[in-house]
Amino acid sequence: MKTLLIIFALLATVLIGVASKASDAGSDLNACAAERTIATSCLIDAAQKLLVVIGDQQDKLDGTIEVALAMSTADRRQEAEDMLTGAWKRLAAAASADISHLEGLSALAVAAKNIGSYAVGSRIADEAIAFAEPLENTPKKWDLLGKLATVYVAGGNVRAAGQLIEQMPESDYAYAAYKARSIREMAAQLAKQDDFDAAQSWIGRITMGLPYYRATARTDVANHAIEASNLALANRLAATAAAMAPTFENGYFVAGALREVGEVFGASGDHEQALSYFDRAFFEAQLAPSKQEMARAISRVATGLSDHGYYQQASQYLDHSITIANEIATENLRSWTMYEIAGSAAYAGEFELAAALLQHVPDTPFSATQSLRSSAKRDLAWGFAKHGKLHEALAVVSEIETKREQIQALSRVIRVAIDPKMKALPRYL
Repeated sequence: MKTLLIIFALLATVLIGVASKASDAGSDLNACAAERTIATSCLIDAAQKLLVVIGDQQDKLDGTIEVALAMSTADRRQEAEDMLTGAWKRLAAAASADISHLEGLSALAVAAKNIGSYAVGSRIADEAIAFAEPLENTPKKWDLLGKLATVYVAGGNVRAAGQLIEQMPESDYAYAAYKARSIREMAAQLAKQDDFDAAQSWIGRITMGLPYYRATARTDVANHAIEASNLALANRLAATAAAMAPTFENGYFVAGALREVGEVFGASGDHEQALSYFDRAFFEAQLAPSKQEMARAISRVATGLSDHGYYQQASQYLDHSITIANEIATENLRSWTMYEIAGSAAYAGEFELAAALLQHVPDTPFSATQSLRSSAKRDLAWGFAKHGKLHEALAVVSEIETKREQIQALSRVIRVAIDPKMKALPRYL
């Protein structure tokens, strides 16, 4: 009974507690929500106003990218491109000589690619590579540069992308992992452009880093093959990925690869095969070497199930992940894991559970976020919007007290409201 009271109290805070905490941005959101049919244009205006009051330059850059993505989804691409080019100019004016400047350029180039402004993205990528030349070689530098390969591919310059990949070192674990990930992303971009021969050729070059990337590169391309109605290729790639998975040493990565295979079959409409692979992923996740990895792997399987509408199974897996997470001894790892599970619960439409889990997520900085709880609320808002509950989503957005996470939440609510098939984003902070 006490647990139920806690859940209802938390939901009351989320759903009707907006007035007591509403900021100026919250007032704008309330005005949007006052309409029976919420206009995305109203929400974009509110996001732009919120962006103005963000003082931290990194948060403002992140927020600009989020608003640009929302604008582009709303078919306002030119405005989105203007926002990104304006941010690029501001970044140049405040140029520093350290890795943070490269980080900003890399993020803007990828954002320009994501909104379809390929020429702008390529120009920013050129500047990023030139800027990085004198910087010390570190894994972080090549993490950021590796992300630019897809920018060049999208802009039609596969040669430049290949040259960049070839320059990437693979001398130790971190370098090798970033190179493998970059090739995986490049192959997916080629497949997105229907160049499946080139995509498969590049997959064959993933000989470094985690074997997991060799499997997921195939499932990435398989998903694009389904979009191109090439089910034979999708099935072949998925089968190869599935055969690779049991060879991985860590159950966390075995589960991740099998989950991705399940997603491929879910996308193709083969529900029996999809559920079979999700079940196998759940089994393998329980063989991960730590409680934290077990719980997170299972919660990610639940997210995959939710992406394809298998909500009942997702709910069952969430219960298992919570049981395991409660056994994690380290407080920071337990909090991070509860944050991930809360997001998975929201995506599955388990809003009472997601709200209850918020009490286990501290209002403290973690990684790039100023508040882990704000990030959890961002995901709760996205979950509400995914299930068509826009008024509830905006109530949660209005409650988020850290501006970075508030603008992320609003952007993602706008995007999923326009595109209900939008899949859950990776919840790396």
